[in-house]
Amino acid sequence: MNPVPIVDEDIDTIILVFITFPIELSEADLIRGDKYQQNLYVTKSVDDGRTWSEPLDITSQTLGRMDPEPLIYASGPGHGLQLKSGRLIVPGNIHWKEKPQPGATGWLSELKWSILEFFDSFHGSRNCSIVLFSDDGGDTWQVGGKIPPAKDEYGVDIPANECQAAELEEGHVYINSRTCDPQATRQESYSIDGGISFTMGELSDDLDEPGYFLSRWIPSIKNFGGCQASVMSFEPPDHIPKLERDAERWIIFSNPASRNTRVNMSVRFSRDACQTWSPPLSLNPGPSAYSDLTCYRVKERATGRNTVKFACLYECGSLHPYERIAFQTFSLAELTANALHP
Repeated sequence: MNPVPIVDEDIDTIILVFITFPIELSEADLIRGDKYQQNLYVTKSVDDGRTWSEPLDITSQTLGRMDPEPLIYASGPGHGLQLKSGRLIVPGNIHWKEKPQPGATGWLSELKWSILEFFDSFHGSRNCSIVLFSDDGGDTWQVGGKIPPAKDEYGVDIPANECQAAELEEGHVYINSRTCDPQATRQESYSIDGGISFTMGELSDDLDEPGYFLSRWIPSIKNFGGCQASVMSFEPPDHIPKLERDAERWIIFSNPASRNTRVNMSVRFSRDACQTWSPPLSLNPGPSAYSDLTCYRVKERATGRNTVKFACLYECGSLHPYERIAFQTFSLAELTANALHP
């Protein structure tokens, strides 16, 4: 599950990190366990994906060195990142539980915990976004920084969940995360040391996401808000003078642009290191869910100039978001025109 591809341009290789777990175990079994019951692997292709190396188990290097030790680790989902330094970054998230110790809180508290966990396997669980990194082309991996939870207006922690990463300038990493909170927007965090540590998460005023619920205080067994999203950075077009560029790299972002439900797959872009975002450019107004972005350049025949182009791979459908997967291209001109004329 959750394959995270990274193109290592230094060695012209595709690196693929992914998770596995026993097929007989459900998500509930994993989160109720006493230790993680899954493995993390890396495989490589040097011929554009035609053949792959034997998967290498990197569980002990990664999950085995996390503190706290996760019960569930999910890489991505979506693409990873190679920094200008050559470092490879795999964004992901972890779930863990701090279960009551036997006898510490009395049998009544233990009974209450067991009952609540029976009806909601994630009762008492905590989660956060986290990154892994490799400095040797994916041969060995280390645990990078965790994203400290944002706080809402009441001081309540809003943990980060599924996430994607982009490089803003050399060594500076931007993380955009799902929150799973029924009233929260997207969450953003920054690293200035190549993903070793991150700033406390901040809720974005501009980036809504699905799953809005009237009140988080109304009891429910399980209410997962939000949706996975994609983000990536790119160099501004050649024809824009450097003095007119607000940042070294620009950013694009895709998700279902709705507060209520998973509809309206849209893209936005930022010229100022994610401080502000353009209005959403709709790719699909109907049901839509997970997505992944890529960027490429096409040489114009008339001018010989390289033009920035984008593509988005996303779930969509007519009745629900999971009927098919679409691959749709769009241009920077369409994004900028939409920003000027929302």
